[in-house]
Amino acid sequence: TKKDLVLENVDIEGNTHVGTIVGYNKGTVKEIRVISGNIEGKTERVGGLIGTNEGAITDCYAIIPVIGVTHVGGLVGYCGGTINKVYATGDVKGTTAVGGLLGHLETTISNAYATGKVEGQDKVGGLVGESGWRKAIVNSYAIGEVIGTTNVGCLLGLSNETGLTNSYFVPEVSKQLTGVIGIVNTIPKMLKQTGYTSWDFNDIWEIQDGKTLAYLKDMPIPDAILEENIEYTLIKDGKGTESDPFIIKTVEDLVSIKNMITLANSYYKLGNDLDLTEY
Repeated sequence: TKKDLVLENVDIEGNTHVGTIVGYNKGTVKEIRVISGNIEGKTERVGGLIGTNEGAITDCYAIIPVIGVTHVGGLVGYCGGTINKVYATGDVKGTTAVGGLLGHLETTISNAYATGKVEGQDKVGGLVGESGWRKAIVNSYAIGEVIGTTNVGCLLGLSNETGLTNSYFVPEVSKQLTGVIGIVNTIPKMLKQTGYTSWDFNDIWEIQDGKTLAYLKDMPIPDAILEENIEYTLIKDGKGTESDPFIIKTVEDLVSIKNMITLANSYYKLGNDLDLTEY
């Protein structure tokens, strides 16, 4: 059992099973905080906390960038054990099976979130890159930008009939309109407790209505989930209200309206003449 540690200024490089606290875990990891540093793996199973997990992880978080190739995650690269009450905020880069929290999921994850930018080619997800057959994600969310080529999703890249329960993503924040696995939500709704169906706000989660997204009780509040730091429209000018409409200044702004699917009832105003001859 590894418990109650704070790791900072870590600088780790390896090949396979690469993590900050341990490369390959079969025990219990609890209350571990990775708050600064870098981690890079040359091949597979690379995570901000653990490379490969076959044990239990709870009450942990990592806020460092992670780089790898296959099975790369902000917290865990390849997860065959249990995970509950965790989060990751670091940017994650890889090639295949890349996720903001987990690269590959082979079990159930509960009460988790990820906010970092995720970049890969295949099986790329804001929370999980890929999951095994009929695994489960419960009471979780992802709001990081997601960039990939195939099997790309705001929450989950490749599903394999994964069961998702009350788990959310916001397309405008992830800047990804494909792979809509999970429940589409909006930032305005997620800034309120009522935006999270059947989540436990007594013992597990907390929220400051109007100021933050949901965060885990007794853990630090990441800057990334503060309302003031979240860019949740694709148009930069205006707020979409009748008194302060979104201002369409470029052709890109106009085209982006079709992608703002959670803001369909907003107000818009043309701010410039647009040349649409190529459309």
